[in-house]
Amino acid sequence: EEALMEDFTTLLFRHRMSIRAGCLYFDDEGVGYVLAEEFKKVLESVNGVLSKHERTLTPNQIDVLVEALSDDSQGPFVDYEALLKAYVIVDNTKNREVVKRF
Repeated sequence: EEALMEDFTTLLFRHRMSIRAGCLYFDDEGVGYVLAEEFKKVLESVNGVLSKHERTLTPNQIDVLVEALSDDSQGPFVDYEALLKAYVIVDNTKNREVVKRF
């Protein structure tokens, strides 16, 4: 299960620019979030063009990921900007000090 989560995060990080571009297609106002169904379409699109040598997400994994990221408090939205900005590089030799934000 830990390896699967690492695969998820690696895939999302590696393709963060494509994910952001796909979300911006749906996010006409540039507010940083899209409908969960739109985010699912973005993930499916990115997943569809991955290299043959790269691990892809199953449809079920995409559904679980979208559900986990959805905020139903104001409708079924995914805050893609918060997700993508959550990625940071830390220095483990310096008490996990953040050395780069995305």
